[in-house]
Amino acid sequence: MPFSTQLWLISSWGYCLQTVADFSIEQWTESLLHLDVNICPFPNRIEDFVTFSLVAIDLIWKIRNQARHKGIITDVWVAARIADSLAAQYRCVQALKLANVHDLANIMWKPPSKNWIKVNCDAAFKDGRAFGAFIVRNHDGNIIFAFASPLSVHDAKLVEVEILVLALSKFLMLNWKTSDISWASRFQIEMDRDLVHRWHRWQIKKIPRVANRVAHNLAKWAFDLMWDGPIPPNSFPFSCCNLEPFNHYFK
Repeated sequence: MPFSTQLWLISSWGYCLQTVADFSIEQWTESLLHLDVNICPFPNRIEDFVTFSLVAIDLIWKIRNQARHKGIITDVWVAARIADSLAAQYRCVQALKLANVHDLANIMWKPPSKNWIKVNCDAAFKDGRAFGAFIVRNHDGNIIFAFASPLSVHDAKLVEVEILVLALSKFLMLNWKTSDISWASRFQIEMDRDLVHRWHRWQIKKIPRVANRVAHNLAKWAFDLMWDGPIPPNSFPFSCCNLEPFNHYFK
């Protein structure tokens, strides 16, 4: 079976249509240019289908060049994961209204070391009211805990301190001792380190504010819904997607 056909069959679209099985790249491209919805198994997802199709076509061409000119053979299962990841990136770029996919690198979530957890915290402040939120993920990017709560202080700097203190109290309650805490405020970093210096396996890092977008969006979402308490992962808005890193196989 041709590599391109295998890629389609094992992709997240799960193709099994006979009309698709024998399509060449040229035929796929022609169908896409004419938006031939007859080859799409999910007509209500035509935009996602076109996105994945174009990503896959470009990927197949790169794989062909790697094999022909460098002797590098890429497994079809690896190719399918790359294609899904690239298509997901594009959807995130659209949802977050970024200028282009290159801007995604600035907000890409970086995983912690193995057996550590990573925490992103932020607060939303408006009209004299404040809400804070934090999200906890492991080294695989899985969400293991998220929490939001109204805050009692009204100073923007103190608001950020309060949500961190709230997060730390939850960590102590859950006996989490190896935490990598990401924060966007330079002013707060030194103050926060003073709060947690006695836990030598807790780290606090300064990150670009745009890189804390997930926690920022989660705090705004909690503010709008007046959310108070743990947040089930299936309740998250798409703007709080993980934006996980992926391997660049074609550098």
